[in-house]
Amino acid sequence: MTNAQKQDYGIALLPRTLEVARVLAGERAKSRFEAYQNAVKEYNPKAQKTLNVYSLDSDGRIVGSNIFGRTLLDKVTPKGTRGASMQDLLRLSDQEPELLRGTYEDTNAVALRSLNDSQNSANNYLAKTLAKKLNVRSFKEPLLVTNLEIKDDERSEYGLILVPSKNTNVIVAPQLSVQNRERKFTFYDQNGLPIFNDETDKTGKRQVWTRDSGISRLYLYWNLILNSGIENLASSFSVGRVVEVSDEVAGADLAEEKFAKIA
Repeated sequence: MTNAQKQDYGIALLPRTLEVARVLAGERAKSRFEAYQNAVKEYNPKAQKTLNVYSLDSDGRIVGSNIFGRTLLDKVTPKGTRGASMQDLLRLSDQEPELLRGTYEDTNAVALRSLNDSQNSANNYLAKTLAKKLNVRSFKEPLLVTNLEIKDDERSEYGLILVPSKNTNVIVAPQLSVQNRERKFTFYDQNGLPIFNDETDKTGKRQVWTRDSGISRLYLYWNLILNSGIENLASSFSVGRVVEVSDEVAGADLAEEKFAKIA
């Protein structure tokens, strides 16, 4: 089966959870893109500039991505479907590494390391407002903050701030500290965070990329590394992709037929 066919049918995530992951393309992409464009209109002009990152390519795929766009895209995702988490992306790239190689996929998550960003002062207001809403005053370790929402705020250089949702999780994530920059790993936990050990420090098939301060998006990079080292939260490139996960199997009795179809 070709990559295009896999994107159309989807890949069953293992272990068998009855979930299917796919690069957003075809009629799904068209529908989601239209809903997204309508949602963007509700924000201030500066925010709209930050959010206008997606387009449809000649193959019908949604291309481009940043953390703000990914967060808003989650808001227009239909019931039974969700944007992929880092654990989802790592699982998918373990099973079908060539499907995501050469692209990047944002998650709806950030690494929060400090209130002041030594590499991009535009992030300071964003980090401080998010930390305040999370009631975080100091940092011993980086925090992984997941399942965020965006809110209009023209005081932000992005025109937006990131705010917690009812599903937000805050996870202490020493794996994302600058001391682990370029450290190798193979295994990861339920949050998609690396599990380091002496063996995989030398032989691991992945790397984690980090930095020392501020707030960073969390995404799977083109060479399948876990990246939380980019200071520009609004940047977007044509190799950006969107991966969604859906619960397409209604019951266990249908599972084997569905898995056979997408294997």
